[in-house]
Amino acid sequence: MDVLTLGIWEVIGTPIEGFQGDKRRVQIEYDENDRVVNVKGNVRPAT
Repeated sequence: MDVLTLGIWEVIGTPIEGFQGDKRRVQIEYDENDRVVNVKGNVRPAT
């Protein structure tokens, strides 16, 4: 849409896109090597 409207779509589309979707809270724990060791929260399985 950006190309077709020369960027004007961003003025309309950005606020609309901001209100769509689900909000989720996730806690990710890392070890001392920055590897993920635990994920807690409202996580949806990958499809």
